[in-house]
Amino acid sequence: MAQCTPGSGWLSGALLVAWLAAGSGCSRGPEGAPPRFVRLSAERAGELAAAVADPADATASGDAAAGAGRLPTTEIGPEAFANAAMVDGFVATCRAEQAAAKDVDPAPAEDGDALLAGYGSIYRGTRPKALAEMPADNVFRWVEGNPEYLDPNKISEASGTAIASQMFETLLALAPGNTPPRPGQAERFDVSPDGLTYTFHLRPGLVWSDGTPITAETFRRSWLRGLDPATASTNAVQLWYIAGAEAYNTGASTDPAAVGVRALDDLTLEVRLTAPTPFFPDLVTYIAYAPVPLHVVEAHGVRWTRVEHIVTNGPFTMTEWSPRSRVVLKKNPRYWDAANVALDGSVIHISDSESRNVLLYDTGQAHYINPIPLTLIRDGISDGRDDLHVDQQMCTYYYVFNMRRAPFDDRRVRLAFDAGVDKLGLTRDVLSAFQPPATSLLPDMYRSTLGYTSVPGPLHDLELARDELAAAGYPGGRGLPMVGLVYNTFEGHKLIAEFIERDLRAGLGVELDVRNMEWKSLLKQVLAGDFQLARTSWCADYPDPLTFLSVFIGDSPNNYSGYVNPAYDGLIERIRRETDRTERNALLCAAEKALNRDLPMLPLYFYTRAYLLRPEVRGFLPQYANRHYLKWVSLAGEGQE
Repeated sequence: MAQCTPGSGWLSGALLVAWLAAGSGCSRGPEGAPPRFVRLSAERAGELAAAVADPADATASGDAAAGAGRLPTTEIGPEAFANAAMVDGFVATCRAEQAAAKDVDPAPAEDGDALLAGYGSIYRGTRPKALAEMPADNVFRWVEGNPEYLDPNKISEASGTAIASQMFETLLALAPGNTPPRPGQAERFDVSPDGLTYTFHLRPGLVWSDGTPITAETFRRSWLRGLDPATASTNAVQLWYIAGAEAYNTGASTDPAAVGVRALDDLTLEVRLTAPTPFFPDLVTYIAYAPVPLHVVEAHGVRWTRVEHIVTNGPFTMTEWSPRSRVVLKKNPRYWDAANVALDGSVIHISDSESRNVLLYDTGQAHYINPIPLTLIRDGISDGRDDLHVDQQMCTYYYVFNMRRAPFDDRRVRLAFDAGVDKLGLTRDVLSAFQPPATSLLPDMYRSTLGYTSVPGPLHDLELARDELAAAGYPGGRGLPMVGLVYNTFEGHKLIAEFIERDLRAGLGVELDVRNMEWKSLLKQVLAGDFQLARTSWCADYPDPLTFLSVFIGDSPNNYSGYVNPAYDGLIERIRRETDRTERNALLCAAEKALNRDLPMLPLYFYTRAYLLRPEVRGFLPQYANRHYLKWVSLAGEGQE
C-alpha cells in the first residue's frame, strides 16, 4: 500500500486539513495519477483471453471467433468463473507486465531495519492535549472487541488474536514495529539449503504458568490439534504450508505422522514444508502456531480457557474474563523472560462502541483506543493533538458477495455493484484517516519487498455498472429485489453502509436493506452462508500476498462468498510452490486478475489505523498487521522520556 500523504514523513495537522479541503484523494498510481479503470471482460461473448487479460484492450469489442480462452456464454454460477484457458492467458500477459520486477530487489531487513520499507506512521500531531489522570499501577489499559475464542487452535478473528497473543507465545515472537521476528519459545532456528526444513531449538526450562514443562512435543501435538478436523478450526489453513497438513486437516489423510512436524528431542522441533516459504519465520509468530496446554485441554475440554482453568506460556496470564465487559491479565512469573516484561498487567475493556471507547479514554480508563469516531479524527487533525496517530495497516475492507444466492450468483450483478460504488468519494468524503480506495484485494505495498505491482480493478464507472445491470435483466434496477446488507456495529461501518446505500440507489436504482449486528452474530451468519452482502475485511497474518489470496481458495473456511474455482485454486498452489521471484510475481498477478474478473468481493478501501495513545506509553510502534505484543510496552513515569 502506498503511503497516503502528499509527501514523505509526518505532516502537521494544518497541512493535512488543507489537503483534505482541497478534495485530494489517495492515489495508487506511481506519479499521483488516479487509478486507471480496468474492465476485465466488459464484453460477455466471444472475447479472447488475451483481451480479457490486457487492460489496454479491455474496452475493445469482442471477437466472435472461436478459440481457447473464449468467455463462457453464461454469466450465471461457476460456469462464468475464469477457466483454465483464461488463467493461462492471464499468466502469459502478467509475465510481460511484471518483467520489471526482476530488476527490483526486496528491501533488506538488517539489524532492526524496517521489514516493510515505508510502512509506518502517516500522521501524528504535535500539540499536547490535556488528559485525565490514569491509575499509577503499571497496568496497560486498552479496548478490544468481544473475542469469539481464546483457544489458539480456534481463533480466527482479530479480537481473539490480539488478546490471546499476550498469553500464548509462539516459537518466534512478534517484534516491535515492522522489524524481523525475535526469538520466543525457540532461542534459534536453522533452515536447510533447499528452504524446505526448519529446525527450531527451544529454550531449556520452558514451563506453563502452572509449572508443567513445555517441550518440542507440546508444539507438535498442539499443531496437530489445530489441524484435526474434529477441532473445526477456521484458521487451520495457516498451517497448510507444512507438508501433509492440508491432507490431514481436510480428512484426505488420517495419519498424524504424515504431517511434517517431528520432535527430534525435548528441545528440537523439525518442520518440513510443502515448498520453500521465505516468510515462514513471520508466519510462525501467528496465533495458530502457538502451543496449547494439552494437559489442561484433556482435563477440562472446551472449558479449558475459563479463568479457573487456563494456563499460559506467554508474558501474561488471565485473572478475569467477563464477556462483553473486560479481560484482566497479570504478569506471568514463570515466563522465561519475566524479568524483562515491564508491565505488571493489562486490562482490556470489551467494547463495540466508538463513543464508549472515547469515554474510557477521556475518563482515564484506557491508554489506547481504536477504533475512534470519524468526527474525532477530523477534529483531532484540525487541532493537531499529539495523542492522535494514523498508521498504515496491511488490511483490505470489503463487502463479500454470497455467490450461492441470487442476485450475486450472476457475475454481471457483482460487476455492476463493484463499478457502481464511488470508492474515491467514499474515502474522501466519509472516511477521515487517509485510506486509499481499494479496487482489488491486494494492498499495493509489495513493490518494495517483492518487486510485485498489484493489479487494479474498476474505481468507479457508472456507464459500465448500468450496462452490466441491464444485461443481467435489471435495467435501472427495475425488477431487482431489495438486497440485504449486514455489517457489525460501529459508527464507521454504519456511515460506510449508508454511503453505499445512497450511492447505489442514486446511480443504479438499487435498494439495500441495511442491518447491523454485533460481530460474533455477523461472523456466525456469514459462516452459515445466511446473507446476500456482508461487511468483512482481511488483515495480513504475514507479509506476503498469499495471506490475502488464500482467503478465496475453494476450501478456505474464511471464504464466505462460496467462490469455488479450480482454476484459481490451481494458481494458488502454483504460487505456493514457485521459487523464482519473477515467475511467482506473474502468478500473483494472474491470481489478482482472476479475482478482479470473478469478483467474489467488492473491495472498498485499504486500511489506515487512527487511534489515541497516551504520551506516557513506550514501545507501542506502527505495525503492518496491527498486532502489538505487550511484552515490548512500558509506561513512563512522571518526568520520564
